[in-house]
Amino acid sequence: MKTNKYQNATENKLVELVLSKTDDLAMRELLDRHLDIVNSVIHKFYRKNQNLNLFEMLEDKYIIFNDAVKSFNSTKKTKFTSWLYLVTRYHLLNTNKKAELTSPCDHIKIDIINNNNGKFCSHGEQTQNHNNSKYIFHLLNQIKDKRIADIFKMRYFDESGKSITPWKDIANKINLSIPRVISLHKRGKDMIYKKFMSERQMDSL
Repeated sequence: MKTNKYQNATENKLVELVLSKTDDLAMRELLDRHLDIVNSVIHKFYRKNQNLNLFEMLEDKYIIFNDAVKSFNSTKKTKFTSWLYLVTRYHLLNTNKKAELTSPCDHIKIDIINNNNGKFCSHGEQTQNHNNSKYIFHLLNQIKDKRIADIFKMRYFDESGKSITPWKDIANKINLSIPRVISLHKRGKDMIYKKFMSERQMDSL
């Protein structure tokens, strides 16, 4: 049985390794230890709000975990598990308010690059979506880290063309932790949002 070199490391040390060295093994160890906390809080929240989409909330669990790691301050007395619980609660409450209170990045509608969107569009809308997709990937392909463009392709262009590929499947394909995949996806999404919102939409970054 293969031994994880971080299995005896403290939470603070693991967080430090993730933040300073982007250490995937350290992140995976944190996930193995504490992802159940996020799942538990989500299910508890859903039981009180069953009008919400449980699958969508569970899909966010890796985003939540990643945010908790990045925002954790080891110099304070708060334990990582307590901080993870609070971040999860905050995320659930914040993302289930009125639509106009959500992050402006969500309004870019990255899903326009999902080829499945064209099914219910007019010919003109399909052409616009196609042009947007070409422009988006033209920008993504200019990023030095080529994994970002690959992640977008896998996320929105699965082989069946019927659904968005889960983070877990993408992580397995490129051998990264799920939070790392989400972090790279966010880099690409933030760059796209910035370009779409700029007054001059040039073809280069």
